[in-house]
Amino acid sequence: MIFGRFGDIVGHHYQYVCGMFFLGVLIVIAASVENLYAIIVFRALQGIAAASTVPSSYALIGHSFEGKALNLAMGVVTVLMTVSAGMGFVFGGAFALIPIGYRGVFYLFGGLSLLTAILGLFCIDPVPKNSKRIRDLDVFGVFMVLSGILLFVTGVTEGGFGWRSPRSYVPMIFGVLLIGFHFLWEWRLVFMIKLFKNTQLLIPPSAWGIPNFIVFNIAVGLAFSGMVTMILCSLEIYQYVALNSPVIAAVKTIVGPISILLASFPVGYFYGKISPKIMITIGGLIQLAGAILLTQLDYTTKSYWKYGFPGLILAGLGCSIAFYNSMQTLVVTTPVEIRDLVPGIANTSVELLIAATTASLASIIGQAKLAVDIEIKDEMIMQYHHALYLPLGLVGANVILSIFIQKRSSMVSCNNETPNKSLETSSSTFHETPHENYGTAQGSLSRVDALELSV
Repeated sequence: MIFGRFGDIVGHHYQYVCGMFFLGVLIVIAASVENLYAIIVFRALQGIAAASTVPSSYALIGHSFEGKALNLAMGVVTVLMTVSAGMGFVFGGAFALIPIGYRGVFYLFGGLSLLTAILGLFCIDPVPKNSKRIRDLDVFGVFMVLSGILLFVTGVTEGGFGWRSPRSYVPMIFGVLLIGFHFLWEWRLVFMIKLFKNTQLLIPPSAWGIPNFIVFNIAVGLAFSGMVTMILCSLEIYQYVALNSPVIAAVKTIVGPISILLASFPVGYFYGKISPKIMITIGGLIQLAGAILLTQLDYTTKSYWKYGFPGLILAGLGCSIAFYNSMQTLVVTTPVEIRDLVPGIANTSVELLIAATTASLASIIGQAKLAVDIEIKDEMIMQYHHALYLPLGLVGANVILSIFIQKRSSMVSCNNETPNKSLETSSSTFHETPHENYGTAQGSLSRVDALELSV
């Protein structure tokens, strides 16, 4: 979210290349050090570097494609984001079986990051920058929201060891208060009272006018965190209870990400032909069915084929439908000038929910251990069954949330058909929506853009 606004000022091409370069360097350093605390520090810095590439990716795509090609490109990025989470388990499991271990994964992706940075430097065209300067950014607001997020994540992480500990609930309380005060600061002191007319807000006022802005940001977080939680629980059941090797456990769970990938093609084709509200509801129900099946999973091979395999397939299919339609509609209905920022906000929602759910999993499951006898197996499978009710609740909440999607503004055209209405008609229809300043920096709209955004 912060890098979305920062890239607006310094240029997304340079931010993307620099982010990839430092990501590769930090990964290689983390693979080379021996001290655990040093590894943790460099992993945290990797997260910062990686975060700079996400909004820049969407911004570069938004300025490089138009019409149906833009929808396709946005969809590819969205799908790869979801699939990559599952593919990491397979690579990690494979490297765990060879002497180099986790360092092999780090060296592989460190090299890929550096290669991407070099290719991006020469192959990606720069995009226009914001005329504002870095000092115009709302530094105090950035400091508040960043501090609030760090405190909240620290609190939920400590919650894995016990939610009653002050180390857990105190950072969470202060984190929520700082995030809330950030919105109060920007809305009341900066935007409404206009104390600082030239200040660049972290979340620009035009973002709040995007149809279903809040609902879609929550929806992508619920869909993705629910899927990640199901994969993590299934992976641990296969590895710690069924005593499968890391790579076999990863292969068993890879069906979820593969179903996301395969489903993305028909989902992308039908995008815009059916209301996103309907598609998000259908996707949530399918993902919910997969979560229900997984609550019956145990450590036997028969149970895997009866509950685990079809459960992850349904969960992946539903996640693909819900996540794709939520993110795609959010991006396409966003003004071009802030299209780089909004995906960063959505990904912040995803990461916060993942942090909260993984910490909750740790507190529910407790200390993971190898189930060497039947008594331990039965005890641990019961704990994982309890843990699997968490993604069930997340996905169920997403289904309920879909009820609040404004159907009038949720239908987005993704076809490149020539408009057969006059520009005056499309413009008048367009101005009935909450957006009155879509289009270029001068506020003008092409005929196709006006008609697409009005729909």
